[in-house]
Amino acid sequence: MKLFILLDRIFETKGFAFHKDEKGNRTYTDTNISMFRRVIDAKNKPAIILETAIKGVISMYTKNSITPCVTEISNENKHYEDVTNEKLDMLMQALAKQEEQKRLLRSSLRKIEQTKRIKR
Repeated sequence: MKLFILLDRIFETKGFAFHKDEKGNRTYTDTNISMFRRVIDAKNKPAIILETAIKGVISMYTKNSITPCVTEISNENKHYEDVTNEKLDMLMQALAKQEEQKRLLRSSLRKIEQTKRIKR
């Protein structure tokens, strides 16, 4: 966590402005955390120093932004929307199938009851 705070300060000096809540506490998005992790991963490679890792990651992100670019977030949101819609469709199909099974069961029960009445 201390490294994240250090990276946060370094990115802010490079022009990044991270979101802060009403109390002034920073809130990090998944994209922000991914950005920090990219720096850490790059820094852990042989012959890469922290400054070089940060410069490499900064070049992947839009200046003065807390996110890579709007289209990347749009694509991420679209992905989650698509997954949610797929799940909703699956649930709706399962519900329709369940309703059909209930209808068939009721019909079968009526026939059984009619058969019992006839036999009496």
